[in-house]
Amino acid sequence: MSLVPTWLKNARWAYKIGDWAGEFAYDTTAQLLVEVRVEMFTDTTFPADAMECHLHFTVDRSLEPAGFDRRPQLDALAQEVGEAVDALWDGLGGQISVFARIIQTSSETDVNRFETGVWIARPGNAPASLCPREVALCLSYFGARNLPGMRGRIFLPVAYSGSIALARPDQSLMADALDLGRAFAAAGGTGTQWSVYSRTQGLAFSITDSWVDDEWDTQRSRGLNPTARMEAKHDEAEVL
Repeated sequence: MSLVPTWLKNARWAYKIGDWAGEFAYDTTAQLLVEVRVEMFTDTTFPADAMECHLHFTVDRSLEPAGFDRRPQLDALAQEVGEAVDALWDGLGGQISVFARIIQTSSETDVNRFETGVWIARPGNAPASLCPREVALCLSYFGARNLPGMRGRIFLPVAYSGSIALARPDQSLMADALDLGRAFAAAGGTGTQWSVYSRTQGLAFSITDSWVDDEWDTQRSRGLNPTARMEAKHDEAEVL
């Protein structure tokens, strides 16, 4: 087993290999990259209005026996992530849907590479938000080093929590967000790692650190499309 994976040798920043080799001393042909998409619903169950968060995990396939059925494994990962997000706050009870899919595998003959795990709670429920859907608490994280390509973040929608956004997030809310990160790190069991994936570099880094600050962030894409408009006409101002 080579200590330096082939795709790492071919990476754009391979000139840094001497500095970072110790962080990649494993056989990447045994790794799967899994994307987990979390959809949270308030106000409407229209799919385009879902408030989404995207996570990545690496799975060590060398621990899988021959003929391993990966679908139950993906279902379980989707459920663990979904239950962790759902328990973050005492939410409004809206629908939450989680999908786990393999997006990268070294084996082109892997018959299970198109499998998708699914977990859905309270289908069809979309209670009214108590604050603007665009308001979010940002959970940031990185793998080994806080550098471009090695860090990521997800925006946790306050509207789904059933909370009212005050001037700043309080300490309790921030602590709950960090606990959510710990739950992600524990998800999947042995051989599964919460990771940040760099599409530019084609690399995945296991998460080592996370943080949250006391300022709200915004996700404008989470706002609803307008369904009505009111207009008014005004006389021309008198010209003196």
